[in-house]
Amino acid sequence: MTTESGCPVVVLASGQTLKLRKVMLYEEDAVVGVAALRAHAAKGLGGGSGMGVGILGTPSMEFAAEVAALSLIGGLLSNAVQKTALEFLSLAQERHEMLSSRGTFFDVSEISNAHLPRPSAWSSLGPISERLIPVFRISKIEQEALLHKYRKSFRDVVEGSIKVRDQPRYIYNGDEFVFVDTDVGQMGVRWSQVVAYRPSQPAP
Repeated sequence: MTTESGCPVVVLASGQTLKLRKVMLYEEDAVVGVAALRAHAAKGLGGGSGMGVGILGTPSMEFAAEVAALSLIGGLLSNAVQKTALEFLSLAQERHEMLSSRGTFFDVSEISNAHLPRPSAWSSLGPISERLIPVFRISKIEQEALLHKYRKSFRDVVEGSIKVRDQPRYIYNGDEFVFVDTDVGQMGVRWSQVVAYRPSQPAP
């Protein structure tokens, strides 16, 4: 465990300083799955509507869903491809909410690249384990990505799941808030408000 004196320090725009003890990260498979759904949604919504880039660049998935819903009502998402894209967007939001509730705190000493001030560069490894991963409860896109990653096929599916032995990798989920355990307690830090970052210092 990182000692108090060796914790990374962030300085917020308000002037407050925080010592980071732990950071919440998320299973990479789940993060990649949400990103794939968002990409398919953006592709469909950008097919002639002129909306794809705007929605993809919006940090709030809730806002994106509202914009897409309003567009559907207004007749902008009139064809089957775009309506399917809206379904992908809704599913991505659902998966994102599930993902947000399943984060794991890692001590900063266990996080790779914690010396960098970018959460997108941070990662850690969970324990090696053998587990069953449900296949038929996810979308076709997620199924294909899952089977490809573990070099499996549908022949390997038993009672709706595949058995894998791996060491899951955990990464930042891309949200504007990074959840951390600090010297003043657990909180969500809006990373855009961080103006300075001092990485862990080696023991004297």
